[in-house]
Amino acid sequence: MNEVKLRRILAKCGLNKHQIEKYLTHYKSLNVNNKKSIKDILDAYPHPDMKQVEQYESNRSNKLNVGYDFGGVDDLTVSKLKNQVLRNHISQTSNIPIVIITPNLIQNLTKIIISLFNIEHNNNYHLHKGVILHDTGLYMLTSKAIDPLEFGLLMINKAFVEDDMKHSGAGRFPLGPAYNHLNLSGSNPITLEIKNFLIREFLGNDTEFQHFYNRFLNLPTTISDDDLAFQWLEHIIFFNHVMMNLLRIWEQPKPLYHSYLGQILLGSMIGQLCLLIESICKLKLNITGEYGRIYAVLENGLYQNSWQVLTQTEKTQINNDFNQSNIQSTILDILKNRYFITDSIQCSFILAWKLRNNVMHTIHSHWFISREFQNIVKKIFAFLKDFIFKP
Repeated sequence: MNEVKLRRILAKCGLNKHQIEKYLTHYKSLNVNNKKSIKDILDAYPHPDMKQVEQYESNRSNKLNVGYDFGGVDDLTVSKLKNQVLRNHISQTSNIPIVIITPNLIQNLTKIIISLFNIEHNNNYHLHKGVILHDTGLYMLTSKAIDPLEFGLLMINKAFVEDDMKHSGAGRFPLGPAYNHLNLSGSNPITLEIKNFLIREFLGNDTEFQHFYNRFLNLPTTISDDDLAFQWLEHIIFFNHVMMNLLRIWEQPKPLYHSYLGQILLGSMIGQLCLLIESICKLKLNITGEYGRIYAVLENGLYQNSWQVLTQTEKTQINNDFNQSNIQSTILDILKNRYFITDSIQCSFILAWKLRNNVMHTIHSHWFISREFQNIVKKIFAFLKDFIFKP
């Protein structure tokens, strides 16, 4: 970037002439391996203090008073540091710059992020780190290594927080790359992979995905109430995490999970999906309580014209069907549509309800869960899809 363009950007961001000159002096000598040069350039322009960050964290409507303008200068600064690291990881054999993702690249970018956090802590001011957090998280996820998965998702979620705490534009949330990753509207390879996984295994086609997006993934942007919008956003973040883990498990060889640990891990994964469904139901229906309460509300409301009304004897039978001695045959009957309840969506909900209690309240390995894992997840997801699509 030439100096004229850089001066124009800095002036547009609100830096005065003295700050611009000071910034340019340090920008020219900025070195990723020199902590003093990093601190000198960060000290050249204003930052919010950490108390303002704490006020935002306690109430997300308290946006930082130094918004995107100076945050953009932070991104400009940090991007130069990031590019110094990337320089040795760009393919030299392609006309298009392609980053070669290695553990060393991720390690070096993480070191920069840690240094930035330390500078914040030691100087009591906040730096905007959206770009480097998002990009490092994306590199972690793209690497498909198991260890960085959770940390990669945390990076991208933190990048969204960086944007949101300074957001003052139109719309409920800042529609940047991090938010677009969370609601699966982005175009990076990981987002597209999750989207295609959803379509291929659970939704069927692009039209159904768009409906799912409008009714759920993009719902927070349409809600005027702050607290409610963030409650839905939290569910979407958890959904994103569940889908990422499911995708990772889905691609592994099935024999890998034929062990006690594998069976427990797959049961836990099903439990997370059941927990997500339980919480989405309570949020949409605006009720409290557990699955039994949700079932009663659904049976007498959204599904009163389609679900079979169960007698007390039949409810007792269902409980018995899901005890340790009968659970295998019961699940297989539900998956093969030969259970005594004939409505498919009603069976899907009952399966989610009873497995939630079974796998989340007790640590127990079930060999048939690993064998039927994909079919069980698809059956449970059928209720989630139908429920979300209901007006």
